[in-house]
Formats: sequence, C-alpha cells, structure tokens
Amino acid sequence: MAALFLLGVWACARTERDLGVHDHPGIVWDEIVGTLVTLFLAPAGWAWLLIGFGLFRLFDIWKPYRSAG
Repeated sequence: MAALFLLGVWACARTERDLGVHDHPGIVWDEIVGTLVTLFLAPAGWAWLLIGFGLFRLFDIWKPYRSAG
C-alpha cells in the first residue's frame, strides 16, 4: 500500500501537470488507495467492510478537512 501511495503521488502530480487541472475528477487513485487502507484496517466481516466503504465515501464526498479553511 505504501508503494501504491507513493506511485500515486507521483502519477497524479504528473497527470495534473500534464492536464493543467488540479484534482481532475478522472483521477481516482486517491480513492483506490484510500479505500484499500480503510478496508485493510477494518475488522473481518461483510458488515464492517460495508461500513468502512460507506464512511470512506461519505468523508471523501464531504471533505471535512477542506471546509475548515
């Protein structure tokens, strides 16, 4: 996961620069790696996976860290 994260930082930065658009909606690498991290830390069981996925999507859409500034 750390390697995927580092690859994503490089690839997304390069793609943003090439497209000239910051946080282009077509760049979803952060969602992929974020979901992997979330579900990796979730306890075993379908309910926990669904809760983890649901909470990840909620916070990804809401972006509470951006509304503070």
